[in-house]
Amino acid sequence: MLNVKKTNSLSIAFILLLCFYFSCETTQKQSLQNDILKIDYYVRYLQSDKQVKAEISFSEIVDSTKKIVPKRMEEVLFQNSALDGKKVKDTYKYQLAKQSPFVDTYNFAFRDYTQQVANQPVSINPIADFSIKKNKVSKLGGTTISLEGKPLQEEESIIILLSDANNKTITFFAKALAINISPEKISGLTLGQGTIYAVRKQNLNETSAASYQLKGLTEYYSEVKEIEIVE
Repeated sequence: MLNVKKTNSLSIAFILLLCFYFSCETTQKQSLQNDILKIDYYVRYLQSDKQVKAEISFSEIVDSTKKIVPKRMEEVLFQNSALDGKKVKDTYKYQLAKQSPFVDTYNFAFRDYTQQVANQPVSINPIADFSIKKNKVSKLGGTTISLEGKPLQEEESIIILLSDANNKTITFFAKALAINISPEKISGLTLGQGTIYAVRKQNLNETSAASYQLKGLTEYYSEVKEIEIVE
């Protein structure tokens, strides 16, 4: 009888131990599932240099403490090219810059220890071209710049950078593809040769889902054109 009681006691203890183990495993898995992955990307294309630059960073909001900790990925690709990663404050940042023809949609691919591959497509609306009448910017009569491309979306904007021969630069912001530059805005520029280019910028406002937060920025830099600043 004593041996039977001992055996039963050991069996019960073992079962309780197993239950405790699986309970801890379940709690850990639920905790991991509730952690939020933060993804922040930046893609820039320079038309003049035919160069694309890509950055993406990862961090995690730990569910139990709400603390933000760096998140390292096993592999990160941009257009099938591997990105080198390094720890920067509370993120792991991956970067790449290379010569490449422009495409409307780029893609980040990444995987962590789970080996599950995730893809993050990034669309960029280019500036097909832009023009100024007779390539002259008038300090007295004002100037209109016309850009070619898809209509601006709500989260998009245009930045115009106009420089004179002394490298003094005036910056203009707009929400349309036709931009009027009034005389008073360029009154401080020197007469003579200058340059102008445009940037089409798109901010992806932070979107949240059950397991991730996503934030992004894209910029398309037009070619640099020579202009003449006149009275």
